[in-house]
Amino acid sequence: MSTTVNKSTPAKVAISIAAGFLCILLSELHISLQGSVVQIDIPWTLLFPLVISFAYGIRYALISGIFGGAIYPFYLWPVNGWANVLSLIYILVLFVLVGIYSEYRNKNNRKYSLFKVKTVFILSYTLLLYVCIVWIYNFFLKMNPVSGSGEFANFYPRILLYQFFVKDGINFSLLVIFSDSLVKTNPVRRLLGLPIQSWMRNNTRIFVLSTLISTFIWAVIYVTGIILLPRELRIDSTYNTLSFFILFWSGGILGRVLIWYQELGLKSQDELLEEKNKVIESELKFRALFDNAPDMYLAISPNAVKVVVCNNTFLEKTGYERSEVVGSPITNYYSYPSDTDNRHISELLIANPNEIKDKELLIRKKDGGQIQVSLNVNSVKDGPGNISYYMLSLRDISLRLKAEKSLKQSEENFRLLVRNTFDGILISDPEGHYLYANKKAAEITGYSLEELLLLTTKQLTPVRQHSEVEKRIESQFKEGKELSHFEATLLQKSGNEILIEIAASITTWKGIPAQILSFRDITKRKQAEQELLFAKQKAVESDRLKSAFLANMSHEIRTPMNGILGFTSLLNEPGLSGEEQQQYIDIITKSGARMLDTVNDIIEISKIETGQVKVSFIEVDLNERIENLILFFNPEANSKGLELIYENVCVSSLIRTDENKLNSILTNLIKNALKFTEEGWVKIGCTQTADSIEISVTDTGIGIPFSRQEAVFNRFEQADIEDTNAFEGSGLGLAITKSYVEMLGGSIYLESVFGEGSTFKVTFPSDVLIIEKQKENTHINQSNKMGSNAKLNILIAEDDENSYLHLSILLNQYARNIIRKTNGADTVEYFKNNPDVDIILMDVKMPVMDGYQATREIRKFNSEVVIIAQTAYALEGDNLKALNAGCNDYITKPIKTEVLTSALNKYFNLN
Repeated sequence: MSTTVNKSTPAKVAISIAAGFLCILLSELHISLQGSVVQIDIPWTLLFPLVISFAYGIRYALISGIFGGAIYPFYLWPVNGWANVLSLIYILVLFVLVGIYSEYRNKNNRKYSLFKVKTVFILSYTLLLYVCIVWIYNFFLKMNPVSGSGEFANFYPRILLYQFFVKDGINFSLLVIFSDSLVKTNPVRRLLGLPIQSWMRNNTRIFVLSTLISTFIWAVIYVTGIILLPRELRIDSTYNTLSFFILFWSGGILGRVLIWYQELGLKSQDELLEEKNKVIESELKFRALFDNAPDMYLAISPNAVKVVVCNNTFLEKTGYERSEVVGSPITNYYSYPSDTDNRHISELLIANPNEIKDKELLIRKKDGGQIQVSLNVNSVKDGPGNISYYMLSLRDISLRLKAEKSLKQSEENFRLLVRNTFDGILISDPEGHYLYANKKAAEITGYSLEELLLLTTKQLTPVRQHSEVEKRIESQFKEGKELSHFEATLLQKSGNEILIEIAASITTWKGIPAQILSFRDITKRKQAEQELLFAKQKAVESDRLKSAFLANMSHEIRTPMNGILGFTSLLNEPGLSGEEQQQYIDIITKSGARMLDTVNDIIEISKIETGQVKVSFIEVDLNERIENLILFFNPEANSKGLELIYENVCVSSLIRTDENKLNSILTNLIKNALKFTEEGWVKIGCTQTADSIEISVTDTGIGIPFSRQEAVFNRFEQADIEDTNAFEGSGLGLAITKSYVEMLGGSIYLESVFGEGSTFKVTFPSDVLIIEKQKENTHINQSNKMGSNAKLNILIAEDDENSYLHLSILLNQYARNIIRKTNGADTVEYFKNNPDVDIILMDVKMPVMDGYQATREIRKFNSEVVIIAQTAYALEGDNLKALNAGCNDYITKPIKTEVLTSALNKYFNLN
């Protein structure tokens, strides 16, 4: 045990300087005795710097010496000159030697004999003196004004030798020992901030008593001499003083010896006590560690039969009491797993007396349960080498085994997952060498598993991407990213490049840093995304065009409707002239025709969009169809001052096609040519080759810019063309035309020069041609032909009043009688009772029974009467449906006079 008053470095420096100053200030109090032979000086004030040397070491000894402790000779004997320099040097050497001794002793925690220090000091001192006196003294004598010459000069070295070796040597030796004694006292140590050990507790008492006893002895001798001796025999005062200091210093030296002796004894006792306490503490720590160790411990007897000691962990885990375990057979507490060596521990120790390592056991618990443990046995021997007991270490490995089982299952699950995943899995090291690959990776790359493990990442990457891959791998390992996603190009074994999506993460594989790459082929997905993006763009474009189309349709419907309603109301105005009335009627007629065209286009494109259009191939006379259309459009061409030309160089004009769709194709092309041509001509041509038949429509109109030539066939496209307001129409005609051409197995393309005109060409394969033969009109029943002056009995089946009135007006000039029925059942019943009806105009949509069913019922008992279906549906297939039901012909509402007259003339000779 020790107590310490810590002194900081500045405090030690201050104390050292103070000790030096005290040495100077008190130097005049030194003892100087003049004997018969030599003067004796006792510089006792050097105790202050010597104490500092013992207490603090070399550095502080030099500080104390420089600030006074070593320069006192200059203060006391200023006339000695260079002799004082020698005194300064040997005093500083003394301080340094004491400081070295002190530091060495403290550092090694040992006490060394001062004899060693003094011996080193005397030898160093002697060498210094001989060098200084024998070799250099003449130089000093010349420099020193006090020194004489002659015989004194010859005698001076011997005086100096005596002075240094006898007088000063004894003085400094006593001062050193006395200073060391002072440093050992508790008051001085407290003052200097030095530690006070337990064995130093008596030092002060010993030092004081030894000096007091020495002083007392001197006093007794001195008083006895005064009392007993006569004056002439008494010692003079000089030698009395000298004897006092000799006894006093002897007391100090005796005190130092006693201090040293008692310190040895006390320290030995303290050290023994400390060692004993350490042993006890160690035993307590061992016991605490033993009882509270996480593992179970059992000590068994040398014959490996009975338990000697057990720790608390064993009792806690098994549920036994200590009294139940200690002294009982070890075999009560363990058994073996079925797959291990089942010999008893005693047998195992006999077979292998050194030790047992990591043997699995089952420890029986008090409640009947079991703990799976790993057994390690070490023998503990006494001094002669005999076994005192065996120490059994039982480590509970239940959780470890469970974790190992779970880890094994997890690894198996991982292998199954990796083996059966839809993604390729590759594991590579920082250099890109593959360490693992699954079957899917082999399937995607085209390599076998064995081949993949011989490849690197570069070999599966196109050369152009090598530097990028190297940077990505380096960055991945450097940054240690847990997970990153990116897309890359993979080079397959076949040389094909595919796009892959990769999820990469850093891990450790068999002890080395590795990168797990999970990847999948996204080539098809990327293609689908591109297609989807294109479709989206098309959809957006289509939506935009449809919006524009709806705005155009609104215009195309409202404009003619405005003409119809506006001029119809004007007809009600009184006082109109016949010319004005006819003008208004013409406007109403044109507006109605325009609106009907718009409605028909909407219906047709809707059927095309929904896939409801059906194709019905029949024989059609192409030449006749074109000529009829020329006759039909001639009035419109003449009204615009245009020439309508037909050039036919076809060998055969009979083709197998859908008549209605062909008619729609030709009608749309001719109408467009007339619409966009303000002057010049429109030419319809027909040419035939060995492989195809081509119909062309050429005009000298405004033409179409090259950038828009493909777009004109898109649906709703006219709505996106600038300045379309100059030309009426839905913008669906060419889209319908192209769809019909493709349905009929043909193709359509455009040649146009902007500002000069356009040519639309429709080409059909040659297999649509039919060898020319005599025409037969299978639709006309010659027996039904009547004379030009004949009147007809007409039956109109129509539930709508306005439609009936319109028909009756149109037919009035040809009718003998006009009879009306408002449903199919009444129509059938009337015709049964009146078979003289010449023609029936059958509305297909009527209550009770529709027109199709009524026609079928009539055909059951009459196949001669002419039945013409009339409907407002005008959908593709309605005409075929009517013909299949038994109708002779088919007309759509609103019914035009020329269309109705043409139909009647097919079956009756009417003017």
